[in-house]
Amino acid sequence: CSGNIINTLDISMLPHLDILECNGCNLSMLDISNNPQLQQLEAMLNQISSFDFSQNPLLTVVRADLNEVTTIDLSMCPDLNAVGFFGCDNLTTLDVKNGNNGNITNFQANNCPNLTCVQVDDVSNATANWSLIDNPSVYSTNCFAGLGEEEFVEVSVYPNPAKDQLNVISEGEIQSMQIIAMDGTVVMRSDVSTSFETVDIRDLNAGIYRIDIEFSNKQRTTERFVKQ
Repeated sequence: CSGNIINTLDISMLPHLDILECNGCNLSMLDISNNPQLQQLEAMLNQISSFDFSQNPLLTVVRADLNEVTTIDLSMCPDLNAVGFFGCDNLTTLDVKNGNNGNITNFQANNCPNLTCVQVDDVSNATANWSLIDNPSVYSTNCFAGLGEEEFVEVSVYPNPAKDQLNVISEGEIQSMQIIAMDGTVVMRSDVSTSFETVDIRDLNAGIYRIDIEFSNKQRTTERFVKQ
């Protein structure tokens, strides 16, 4: 439906929709929460101020250049291979830390004057492979650590996707961990005192999970992984 002067677009009754192109319209919002099969979204040149991608885990392509968005969270979309937010003047934070950044071969977030941080799986990989970004934008594994806090504790969760076991390794001592399903249910919790932990996830259903980690210095971080 690209190139039409429309104010609203209701796709809530299309749960099997997998491709949507609505470029160059007059949309101020786009609700894709009832479209769990969506794989490709192109919504460039609109006036959309926010997107909720939490119910779209199959997305491979997201192009939303030239919109009014301020923060974007794509961390629950592990299959992404193309991400574009070119010319989004109000964009300040972009989270693409989805545990599978190696698959993203097309990344563009330049001409975004207020974008100060892009949250990624690996800073060196993003720096080497994603060049379409402005200075002073920076790649970081944690864009949300508050100013004045202690230096952020680096943590790795692997393999991702995982089938039987999930390894958690950090630079600091882990005090507790909990694994949370997409619906907010805590499915596993452990209290530990180690910098390395192997978690048995064989009994978890396939899907996307969040793992919340608290360190002995009271810092917290959140990672996401896919259970096969």
